[in-house]
Amino acid sequence: MRSLKLKTLDLPALLMIPSDGEGFIRYSGEILELSVSEWVLRNSAPGLDELTLSTPGGELYATQFFSSRKLKFILFAEPGGLDEEALNVWRGISNLFSGKAIFAYMIQTDVADVVEYFNIDTSQDLPMIAAHQPATDSKYKSKKLNLNDKQQLQDFVMGVVAGVVPKILKSEPLPKKQSGFVQRVVGSNVLDVVSKADTDVLLAITMPGCAQCRRLLPAFELLGRAVQAEPRILVARIDASANDLPSAWGVKDYPTLLWFPARDKPYKENAIPVPKQYWDAGFSLQELAGFVQRDSSFDPKSLRIATAEQLSSLQGDEEMYRAKFEEEER
Repeated sequence: MRSLKLKTLDLPALLMIPSDGEGFIRYSGEILELSVSEWVLRNSAPGLDELTLSTPGGELYATQFFSSRKLKFILFAEPGGLDEEALNVWRGISNLFSGKAIFAYMIQTDVADVVEYFNIDTSQDLPMIAAHQPATDSKYKSKKLNLNDKQQLQDFVMGVVAGVVPKILKSEPLPKKQSGFVQRVVGSNVLDVVSKADTDVLLAITMPGCAQCRRLLPAFELLGRAVQAEPRILVARIDASANDLPSAWGVKDYPTLLWFPARDKPYKENAIPVPKQYWDAGFSLQELAGFVQRDSSFDPKSLRIATAEQLSSLQGDEEMYRAKFEEEER
């Protein structure tokens, strides 16, 4: 206890010796089975195995692999393309970098969400390696590889570990010209837009084919018109099907509205901005405008936002915008 700097008042204490052998990781939550299990999964390093959801053991391994906060490498291969010799090459590389990252392999599309997450074309890209760094939410992809060429595989892993391989980001091209009153943002500039200093930013994350998104968009465009005279409020929109978003934002449903108030800025350098959720006030123009005014970082009396009468007048154009967005989607 003395060597661990523990006192009697600290008990019960739960500590983990990480696989890299550097110090201890101390558990700080309640000693409950579910909480401790999650903590163990997140901080332990699973050995090399196949990522698959077709067996109970595979599901457990996938949970442990993706719960870990360590740098991850996944070797993607076609069915029948990963023989014992190639697997031994990959196993040797995983042993070489065991203190730096965790490793797995996947046969084509067994876990479709992972293939989609890395935007892999299984008809052209395989075999290849993808990597993910949870600490910075960075993704990396290799070119098509020869699985029996150890040097080729090892060079990519070393490049990611050393920070010389550029990360990938799914993004539409930057809009050459903005049309309308809602700023269209893409994967490559969304962090810059929501981090804009001295500005409250309301970001709508939408998905094509989403009925609730179609319901929101006309009112959201009218909100852009309602705040167009106020430079301290920015209303923006991004298409989640064509652009990457930070996984830390936890976006799973559409539409999702995220609020980035000026009072929380500037954000720490290299940190992912932490948004506030739009409380579920509804998607009407009055409800959206009411949220912006009530939760603004600025004195509501100083905001140049449309009055209640002007909002009612703007609402007369909602059907026009609804038809416009439906035609765009069609």
